[in-house]
Amino acid sequence: MILPAAGSGTRFARGSGRSGSGLAGGPSKIEMELAGKPVFLHAVESFIRRADVGQVIVAVAPD
Repeated sequence: MILPAAGSGTRFARGSGRSGSGLAGGPSKIEMELAGKPVFLHAVESFIRRADVGQVIVAVAPD
């Protein structure tokens, strides 16, 4: 499974009301936390628990 996490975060930043280092001037989805862990990790964990998923790859933008 490939989890794309390389976007600019425009919609994400608009809904958060926070500013940060995302490309759109908002928080990066990789940096933003929810319930004590990065947002993307919630998605990763839901897939790694599945028996039919053998590998999870997170695609991020280069720094």
